[in-house]
Amino acid sequence: METDVSSSLGLQTFTLSETGVEVNYRNVGDGDARFTLEVEDLKDPAELQAQLQKQLIKDFWFISPEIRAGQLKGKFGIKLDENTEVELFNFQDSFGTEQLTEVASTLSYIYDSLKDKGLWNLKTILVRAADEMNKKSGQPFKGKEFPQQQRFELFPASFEPGKFRGTMDCTTAQGAVAHETTHVVLEEALQQLWTQNKTELGWELLEDQLLILPGGNTTAFYNKDYEHLPSEYAGYQPDDDRAESVAAFLYDPEKLDEARKSILSNVFELKPDASYEIINKEPVLPELPEITVKTKKAEDLSFRIGKVTINPNPKPPLPIEEYRKIRKNSYNDN
Repeated sequence: METDVSSSLGLQTFTLSETGVEVNYRNVGDGDARFTLEVEDLKDPAELQAQLQKQLIKDFWFISPEIRAGQLKGKFGIKLDENTEVELFNFQDSFGTEQLTEVASTLSYIYDSLKDKGLWNLKTILVRAADEMNKKSGQPFKGKEFPQQQRFELFPASFEPGKFRGTMDCTTAQGAVAHETTHVVLEEALQQLWTQNKTELGWELLEDQLLILPGGNTTAFYNKDYEHLPSEYAGYQPDDDRAESVAAFLYDPEKLDEARKSILSNVFELKPDASYEIINKEPVLPELPEITVKTKKAEDLSFRIGKVTINPNPKPPLPIEEYRKIRKNSYNDN
């Protein structure tokens, strides 16, 4: 493997243009590195730095220009046991002690109920200042997950009064925290269980039909038993079924069928009287650590591109409600 000549120059530094964040990195040649960067010119530090910046943005949320443009109102540690803590960064004016306690108590309930604590990888929660629209539901996000960064975000809509999804027997915040925690902590484990039981759970992958969700996004997944899911949102994609099912298992198990209860009983042993500690911290963003990299020559993949087969008569996407009616009528006709 060819190595960038800058590997012999020790610690290198450059500044992210949009935020002014200083990046210190070291090219370790053939040694162990956090990132392996593919570059066209092994001798061009500008290309290396451009590739490194892309990787840093994927891994470190706090160097985002959008985040750094916000005003951090508070920072807290939510201690779940002696060795497990989740940091919460608040950018929202209306987020207070009541909301913080609700988030912390929900996290503690989930963590203490989890049979395999080794699955827990959630590190960070951001409470954002403004709502964003969810292109699946067409409504403001209740939460947004970033599994690669081991974190999720909450929004003003995460704390709106009333029941989660309007029907589940828990608050909006409790449901949102349970839903997003599932995406980050349990998605890999539950995906395997859902796949093994996909027929019983009602999921199909449509080969020739895309469905338009209420917010405009499309999906090829369809649940034929949507009326028996814990919420309408659970019927949009299998991962949302998993996240909504966990929220229901924790707070409203009557909404679950026996198949989902059985699966989640292997993952949780409910312990609602969990304890936690909230620690006030100095409201500052994390610092970027020193980064180790190594480089390799980018491969020319053009020779691998083969003939692409395109369906000459694709079906136009259908709103999910319309497709449900078609399937229901077809079932009744048979």
